[in-house]
Amino acid sequence: MILIVVGNMLVCIAIATEKALKTVQNWFIASLAVSDFLVGLIIMPFSLAKEVMGYWIFGRIWCEIHSALDVFLCTASINSLCLISLDRYWSVTHAVEYLRKRTPRRSLAMICGVWVLSAIISLPPLVGWKKPEKPSNYPECLLSDDVGYVLYSAFGSFYVPAFVMVFVYCRIFVAARSRARRHLKKKQKAASVATELTKKRHLFVKEPQGRRTSLLKAPKFLKSPFGSTLSLADLGGSEEDVSEMGEETKNGKKKKKKKVKAQVEEAPKRQPTTEAERHKRRIAKAKERRATLILGLIMASFILAWLPFFVLYVLEALCKVCDIGPTGFAVAFWLGYCNSALNPIIYTIFNRDFRKAFRKILFK
Repeated sequence: MILIVVGNMLVCIAIATEKALKTVQNWFIASLAVSDFLVGLIIMPFSLAKEVMGYWIFGRIWCEIHSALDVFLCTASINSLCLISLDRYWSVTHAVEYLRKRTPRRSLAMICGVWVLSAIISLPPLVGWKKPEKPSNYPECLLSDDVGYVLYSAFGSFYVPAFVMVFVYCRIFVAARSRARRHLKKKQKAASVATELTKKRHLFVKEPQGRRTSLLKAPKFLKSPFGSTLSLADLGGSEEDVSEMGEETKNGKKKKKKKVKAQVEEAPKRQPTTEAERHKRRIAKAKERRATLILGLIMASFILAWLPFFVLYVLEALCKVCDIGPTGFAVAFWLGYCNSALNPIIYTIFNRDFRKAFRKILFK
């Protein structure tokens, strides 16, 4: 409980105070952190008291409200994870179009939709969608075991979001892999083009007898397969070649000499811009791979944490002869709560901006 409350509180403070984290994308993470924080602060202390004492001592009204809040906040946490995965998927597959549409107002509407959907799933037991309670020696507080509601809540809270997340993450993985392969093919193609252009340069720069040929006889520009224009300077023409060309063009060709010399001098100036662009692309791809890895870890921890509970929850409602026992059900129940502690840990380890923000908050 302490880990959940402190960890998710740090996530919320970091997003609220750090300029680098105040992005629309992180609003979805803030929604997840708020739901997990409330699970640790409001739900788990009363659940722990019930587990330790063996019965419910907080009254019938709070029992019904607590059960509804339990389903509500856990469902909001799971659906926030689903929303984060969808946001990542749309950012990868429809980058330009989706980033233009992902306005603050639309993102806020998506987050509100998650919480409204969670409320729709959690509220029916409060209005009577549950079986009458069985008499017992001690007061109990159990989730609704009506078969219809169990299936309704299990599919809305877990199975549908889990299916969406698995499908989306597989599509993200395939898209990232195909993008990496296309990038590799482009590099190989560029290398082959450079080799071919080098051969062509040797063909028109040197004669078979070994005498140097005037560069003016060569074409001034060559078109590459990618549509960009390659100057003689890009093909390796040196200032010595330009000087020789000047010696051969004493009669009315000095203007051309100046143009080629300008291209030779201009080429090094253009190179840093190209390198900077490549560096930016490398950083963007590294961030994309890291974000995909984080999403995969969050998804895996979510499924491993919640799958045992929802399997037993449905099995207990459908199979009357199955004796699961209170211990097995309690272990699965608390394993699901552990997912709320894993999310801020994953952010801390893999996200540099969150790590910096946490260090700043904790150690000034």
